[in-house]
Amino acid sequence: MPPLKRKRDFAKIIIIFAGALPLILGLILTAIDARHTVHQQQASAASMLLSQAEKMSDTGWDMITSLRQYHYRPCNEIEDELQRKGTLNAYFRAIGKMQGDSITCSSAYGLNAGSFSEMIRREPPITGRAWWSLSIAGTAGVPDRPAVIFVRQLPDSEGFWAIIDGQYLIDFMSAIGKSHGYQLSMRFDNGAPVSFGNQDLAQSRFLRRSPIRQPQIVTR
Repeated sequence: MPPLKRKRDFAKIIIIFAGALPLILGLILTAIDARHTVHQQQASAASMLLSQAEKMSDTGWDMITSLRQYHYRPCNEIEDELQRKGTLNAYFRAIGKMQGDSITCSSAYGLNAGSFSEMIRREPPITGRAWWSLSIAGTAGVPDRPAVIFVRQLPDSEGFWAIIDGQYLIDFMSAIGKSHGYQLSMRFDNGAPVSFGNQDLAQSRFLRRSPIRQPQIVTR
């Protein structure tokens, strides 16, 4: 090939590359900006979810504090009050008292609630703390829907518990995640996940929306 033709071909390549370079850089910068925007949206969604979970947690502990007035009082004296409290507070699935592993009074079952382990469908965690909470897969009365239980144990083995239905968190997850296709999951103190979205899709290698994975709520 004559040197002059080689120079012309090389010049054409340089011109084509110089023309394409802004487009290539523009595409790269657009992709980076889009990814940054997605990460910001995910961080915002996670922050909103944590804020809602903390509000729910505060509601649970406020209920536990209010139950302290029933310390030493038998169930036949307080059963109606517990039922009224449980009914008027829409978040709660059930509230009550316990002695060791025995449920001594419940807003949902009265004196016939059985054991604490049976109610939460698992052994209670060994936390070493007087105050603890845990997300659970379900309860004896509602086994197919997650919940969060809040517990205050006293030195005399008596304690108080309150169960908040996980549906409130799931509805909130749906509100903030459905339009973006997020898969959202949250645990309280390493308990069972409270989740929204197709969790199998989150594990797909090809069709993958970055999931917001299991923010933790650790209490008291």
